[in-house]
Amino acid sequence: MSNEIALTLNQIHRKTWYWLRLNDIKLTVDTDLSPAVFKPEMSDKVTLSPDGFDIETVGGCGPQFNDLLKEAALTPSVFTTSGQSQRVRLTYDLTTNEKTQAGQVGLVLAENAEMTAVMDYVTPQEKEGTALIQTQVDLKAGSHLTLVQIHRENDQFRVINDVKGQVGDRALLTLIQVVISGKQNIIGVQVELAGYKSRLDIKNGYQVLGDHLLDMNYYIPQTGRRTNSNIVLNGVLRDKAVKNFRGTIDFLKGSSASKGAERENVLLIDDGVVNKSLPVILCHEEDVEGAHGASIGKIDNATLFYLESRGLSEQEVYEMLAKSHLLSVISQIPDPAVKGEIKDYIERTEE
Repeated sequence: MSNEIALTLNQIHRKTWYWLRLNDIKLTVDTDLSPAVFKPEMSDKVTLSPDGFDIETVGGCGPQFNDLLKEAALTPSVFTTSGQSQRVRLTYDLTTNEKTQAGQVGLVLAENAEMTAVMDYVTPQEKEGTALIQTQVDLKAGSHLTLVQIHRENDQFRVINDVKGQVGDRALLTLIQVVISGKQNIIGVQVELAGYKSRLDIKNGYQVLGDHLLDMNYYIPQTGRRTNSNIVLNGVLRDKAVKNFRGTIDFLKGSSASKGAERENVLLIDDGVVNKSLPVILCHEEDVEGAHGASIGKIDNATLFYLESRGLSEQEVYEMLAKSHLLSVISQIPDPAVKGEIKDYIERTEE
């Protein structure tokens, strides 16, 4: 017998008007959790252990999600390195059992270390399910982590993807998220830029099809001096898809001379889609620079006419631009093998 609980996830840091229906998202999940199964591949200078995971830190999905995983008493998988050009790949088979799956992953980089970590959420079988995955990053001074997360679940599966952590002095976190498929993808990110000249670069490419849902919440508190955050999203909505985006850059006290920017480009292909975007910039310091912008809609008539005059049909124009939204993010994955595999996967699913 299942034991379900109602969760409030992806709460925006400062509430807006209720009628916008963007303050949070409410979901019901089963509390009978089993460990998420993944296949690890890693470089020689990467160590795997269950130690060093601070589950008290809250991620972008919020405190209720964090408490649920804490009560489950999961054994985290913590990958640490002090080396350069290290690699970690975690391929999740999310249809290995009937229960709701959950997992916690830690990525810890020593001073001046460098790592690329790929987390690939896959559902080889067509069956319903839910996976709860939490990732914590801890970047020491001068380190650089490129974290790639790929959502390619089936049309009946739901993934709640929570990211949290801290970036130290002169360290850089590059977060690349690619959403290709999945019934519901819930993504929450809360990463603190705590160190002097710490940086965060988020690139998200997504497509939402059918009656599927993508719900995202990014909260970036900047507490260190001369920090820099940049969020860029390129997305495509089709059919009756729903997408919610909340992006908050928070310049807290002590973050003087810091910068932050967020930009979203959304291509709306069908009339039945629902798109909601809420970019927010909060300032507790005067000497900061914040910017946000969005380009949302269908292809403008001038561009459409130009491309049609070059021999393309309207459908071909939309398909070309839709693919370019995803590929613009996929092309920035630093692992050539992973990049090629994802491009091939998209080609196969379009046939």
